[in-house]
Amino acid sequence: MRELLNLLEAEATAIRNGEFSNLDEMRTRKETLFDAFKVGNPTEKEVENLRATILRNQSLFEAALSGIRAARSRIAALQNVRSGLSTYDQSGALSRVEIHHPQIEKKA
Repeated sequence: MRELLNLLEAEATAIRNGEFSNLDEMRTRKETLFDAFKVGNPTEKEVENLRATILRNQSLFEAALSGIRAARSRIAALQNVRSGLSTYDQSGALSRVEIHHPQIEKKA
C-alpha cells in the first residue's frame, strides 16, 4: 500500500512539474502495484485513502490538459494575428486585413 501511495505522490509531482515523459513508466508500475493491492485484502480505510489520492491525480491531469489546450489555442491565435487582422466593417461583417511582410532585398 505504501509503495503504491508513494508512486501516486511521485506521479502528482511529475504532473505538477510538467514531467510527462515519466508518466508512461509510472503507469506500468502503478498497474502492477494496484493488482497487488487488490489481492492483499485492503481495508476500507486503505481503499478510501487510495481513492482520494487517485481522484486528486485525476484532477491534476485534467488541469494539465486544460492548460495545454489553452496554450495551443493561444499559440494558434498569435499565429493568426501574425498573418493578418480580423475586424468588422461598417456593416458589421467580419473583414480580414492581410499583413504582407516585406522581403529584405540584399544588394551585392
